[in-house]
Amino acid sequence: MDNKVGSLEPGKYADLVILSGNPRTTNPANIRSIQVLQTYLGGQRKR
Repeated sequence: MDNKVGSLEPGKYADLVILSGNPRTTNPANIRSIQVLQTYLGGQRKR
């Protein structure tokens, strides 16, 4: 599976989300306000 998953590279599958903020640096009290801007499953953008 290393040739299909494990890193973001051309030709590999990508399951990821683009967030409006960084949950690692956001005050824990404000994490609920972070929005999902985009979702990708299997390298395809979902609506």
